[in-house]
Amino acid sequence: MKSLLLLLTAISLCVQSSFSQDLPGQKIELPDAQYNAHIDEVYGPHFFDQKPELKTRFVELLRDRVSYVYEPVTADTKPYPSVSSVGLRTDENPNVQAHDPAQFSTSTFNPLIYNWHPFYHEIQVYRIDGTDYVLVIQPQIIKQ
Repeated sequence: MKSLLLLLTAISLCVQSSFSQDLPGQKIELPDAQYNAHIDEVYGPHFFDQKPELKTRFVELLRDRVSYVYEPVTADTKPYPSVSSVGLRTDENPNVQAHDPAQFSTSTFNPLIYNWHPFYHEIQVYRIDGTDYVLVIQPQIIKQ
């Protein structure tokens, strides 16, 4: 069991270090209004009325921890899970729809529609279905 934990930790560190470099164009800077629109699409405009600090954390998540890496699929490409494999986040808005690969753009793609854990403590990497892009979500750093 201990060796399995060490192996998983080593793999996690390797994956994290491979994405720790700031590649040109990796982060997409959008106005906060666009981030708010992404949040409202999934959670609705009033979900955060009683907890505005949580909405601020979601804006920070989208602005600071989500990035896209252009990585065309080849025989040597790492097999990341597809973002659709985690399902859609439909708890608050059952009308949420998966992205259309033909219309994909890093500036309009809303990663919140998928059911990955937004405040996870480890890096998350997913292939964006039907594209040459990988979605990278950096872990949340807990301030003490």
